[in-house]
Amino acid sequence: MKKKKLILLRQLLTLLSIIVAAGMLILALGFMTNFHVLLYDGNTDMYNFYKNVQALNHLLFSTSVIVIVYALLLLAFDVNNNKLGFLGIIFVVIGSIVTVVKSLTLFKYIPYFKNLYNSFDFSILNNYTPSPWIFDLATNLLIIWDILTVALLIACLFNYKFKYQEFKNNAVTRGVNYGK
Repeated sequence: MKKKKLILLRQLLTLLSIIVAAGMLILALGFMTNFHVLLYDGNTDMYNFYKNVQALNHLLFSTSVIVIVYALLLLAFDVNNNKLGFLGIIFVVIGSIVTVVKSLTLFKYIPYFKNLYNSFDFSILNNYTPSPWIFDLATNLLIIWDILTVALLIACLFNYKFKYQEFKNNAVTRGVNYGK
């Protein structure tokens, strides 16, 4: 029973990981469109902000590409079914570490740029409503991603532990038949 529940949990977490990774990629692709008015109609500080936030966008995009590749490779390593093996566990551990470290890096920069964005006087821009929602969305998606990644890692490690115990129990009770 535990085995079936763990497989179901891994399938759900794998599917949710792919969905969140796709959301992160779409967010990264559309991230800069929220700030294009600052480039054309803003003052010098807004223009400099626009140029500097591109570095954040680049980091967000590269992280989202790594996350989507990781999420899709979960299927290649059979994380979503009963055949999860040692290489799959190694992949999940390494992939989890890499993607969580990348997202922790973004957690340092996103609030900085959000505070900088909120500090501008947008009254000089006609018909522009400041909206820092893109920063909040990026932060929330990264939090969801980290939770999913850690949960998937824990589920895979428990599953591998159960498989190893089952293997040991079968090895002890298994007799050797020499053809007699």
